Amino acid sequence: MEMLNEINDIGIAPHFRLSEFACPCCRRIMLHPLLLEKLEKLRKIIEKPIHITSGYRCFEYNQKVGGVANSYHCIGLAADIKVKDIHLIELLGYAEEIDFNGIGFYEKKNFLHLDVRLPKEPGGGNKKSCQKVPGTFGKLFEKGGNMDIHNLTDIIANQGFPIALSILLIFRIDRFMQEIVIAQKEGYRQVLENTKEIHNAITTLNQQNREYYSLRFSEVQKELIGMKVELEKIE
Repeated sequence: MEMLNEINDIGIAPHFRLSEFACPCCRRIMLHPLLLEKLEKLRKIIEKPIHITSGYRCFEYNQKVGGVANSYHCIGLAADIKVKDIHLIELLGYAEEIDFNGIGFYEKKNFLHLDVRLPKEPGGGNKKSCQKVPGTFGKLFEKGGNMDIHNLTDIIANQGFPIALSILLIFRIDRFMQEIVIAQKEGYRQVLENTKEIHNAITTLNQQNREYYSLRFSEVQKELIGMKVELEKIE
């Protein structure tokens, strides 16, 4: 995790660093260039720092925070933001000037959701609230989900071919990362077991050494006492 933090801590725009968009859970990142471009434009207009409260989310973290199954955060198309000393209504006006394809206005929690979904998609361009876009790809990442031909054609029909390709790639990367995590856990478990075996072997060896040197010391003591007696007889 620390290594990912260091790798991600790089500047990707005049006012943003890659680490700002990392998933809090696994520190992985997926970020669409258009989203970064529009955020940078917004930053230059308002001339105040933009705080990214939520960038990329892995599907486990998205489920944990109660995000919708087909959240644009999970494919690097969305970010939630806050800006200090700017009223949310005013920030909304600036965001509309930039023409984000999707804008969510969350007055109670004081943040904006901004995304670059395709305008042709259902719910695209909604400037008042984020609509849940019909689709099936969120279900793929649930436990036991599969990317079969039926699901793929359903996504193509509802979301378009480019989105379907992106989702297929994300699905495969997600499964690959899960396999890596499982392999790492097994590796750590094996290392721990080997470490315990080595520790037990060293403990046993130390005990044997103490017993040997204790016995040897007693024998040497007896030999010295015998030598002393013989010397006394000679004298």
